[in-house]
Amino acid sequence: MCESICQYPLNTTFGKRIIQLNDHKLRIAKKVVNTFLKPGSSAFIGDGSSTFYIGLVLFHNPRQLSLWTNHLAIAHEFTLNNNLIEQGINLNLAGGQVDPDLMMTWGIRTQKYAEINSKLAQNVILSVSNIFAKEGPAGLEQNSLQIKQASINSAISKGKKIIFVSDYSKLSKEYKFDPAMLYSLPSDWQSILDEYKNLYIVTTHHPDAGPISGVIPPQPKNEMEWYCHHAGILRLTMKERFIEIR
Repeated sequence: MCESICQYPLNTTFGKRIIQLNDHKLRIAKKVVNTFLKPGSSAFIGDGSSTFYIGLVLFHNPRQLSLWTNHLAIAHEFTLNNNLIEQGINLNLAGGQVDPDLMMTWGIRTQKYAEINSKLAQNVILSVSNIFAKEGPAGLEQNSLQIKQASINSAISKGKKIIFVSDYSKLSKEYKFDPAMLYSLPSDWQSILDEYKNLYIVTTHHPDAGPISGVIPPQPKNEMEWYCHHAGILRLTMKERFIEIR
């Protein structure tokens, strides 16, 4: 188990989220690190609970990497691991306004940082609160969402890999109108899915969903069926770029 050095208060949003399905988040983090973050590579890592575990896995298995982030908890863990610089990890933290509840920096300065460094990094790794197969990823906090939008636009402009990390619960909900969508129109998301081949989703398989099949529930009635609905559509559309961990 890759445990954090620091304790994060449970009366904060971040502290609550990192203990939710943490075993699934750890499995996702290990898959992302082993698949995309080879020695000598680079990444912009956004704020969030799932991305936090990517930092923990990297710091427990260090390799030569260049990292950019607005994630205060990742930066905090880095400063408490005294030997990481010697082992080749170069971490750069975005300036901006500090949000202690979400453990991130945000604002215009952070957005500009994300725009610039998402063009430099080989990989852009982002947590999202929900993923809807036909409407796209969604967030709960607008300040965080703006940084993710800046990162995605820059990464696409340079053909970089974009990796959404999200445990199965984030694909288990019915879509209802939500202003906090990464894409304002479903057609924009569909266009990205169809045309941008450097987009990946890494998730875990719903434990109650049974074997992976090609059956897509047409009218889901519960969270498990909604997972099968969203995951089934994304499997067909993204093929091997939809990485589902069992």
